[in-house]
Amino acid sequence: MGNIIQDVRYAFRQFAASPGFTAIAVLSLAVGIGANSAIFGLANALFLKSLPGERPDELVSVYTSDFSGPVYSLSSYPDFQYLRDRNDTLSGLTGYTPFPTVLTDGEKTDRVFGEFVSGNYFDVLGLRPQLGRWFLPEEDRTPGTHRVAVLSDSMWLHRYQRDPSVIGRTLTLGGNAFTIVGIAPKGFTSLLRGFSSEFWVPSMTLNVQQRDSNDLTHRGSRGLFLIGRLKPGVSIAQAGANFKVLAAQLHGAYPEWWEDRSKKARVISLLPESKSRVFPMLRAPLFGFIALLMIVVGLVLLIACSNIANLLLARSAARRKEIAIR
Repeated sequence: MGNIIQDVRYAFRQFAASPGFTAIAVLSLAVGIGANSAIFGLANALFLKSLPGERPDELVSVYTSDFSGPVYSLSSYPDFQYLRDRNDTLSGLTGYTPFPTVLTDGEKTDRVFGEFVSGNYFDVLGLRPQLGRWFLPEEDRTPGTHRVAVLSDSMWLHRYQRDPSVIGRTLTLGGNAFTIVGIAPKGFTSLLRGFSSEFWVPSMTLNVQQRDSNDLTHRGSRGLFLIGRLKPGVSIAQAGANFKVLAAQLHGAYPEWWEDRSKKARVISLLPESKSRVFPMLRAPLFGFIALLMIVVGLVLLIACSNIANLLLARSAARRKEIAIR
């Protein structure tokens, strides 16, 4: 140990004696490692990191084909209610959609982003509140009533310094007062990767925030993301077959809303949560772009290591006599 300590001290003295060489070596490694860490963090957030809730492998995203043809698109609220109440393969189905609004705090006004969610949103995901409670069943039945909100941990921290007495306070969103009833767990911001929601309010308050909106009743208003949880022992293939029957029923009952521009019936597709962390139509190009970035930053790190190796070889050549004596 004595010899090792002596060598380490000597190495630091050498680095101190050549600050230019030390700075170049540290900077080269910092750029290479930092770039790789940043791109891997992006890839992890978009493709690898699972949800913080219980048993995320049971979660499936539900998509309705678009009028213009693409298979993976969003759903209307009336269709969501039909699928939620009549499917036999999911223990729960929930819907959500992001929206921007204005938060008023005294004389201060800020632009914030939140989500309209169905009342069972957090229960389906298997999340537990950090403080307070989730939405109650009666808060998801009558439009315009029960103006309640759940805050993200980030909003609770930055605006209320994690004050536990925040439960029951009033939050003014878009000029409307909402009562804070709960705080979401740390690490959860949204199901949409790359989007950070600061609060969640029941879908039934949509016409409060967006006046004259008919999104809760119009089958042509397709802006709702759907995600559900498979019942124990049910496979995604079985759930897909069940939803295929429901799609046929909806097409028979509402053909004007359940046909695409080529007059073909719309279809419903289910994907596991692991394959729907990024919107399916964006997954392949985004994955290719991230892979390209990983290759580029990998080459940057390789070049940095190569440059440092060359510098070390040059220093070794200049110290041949000293090393021979040592």
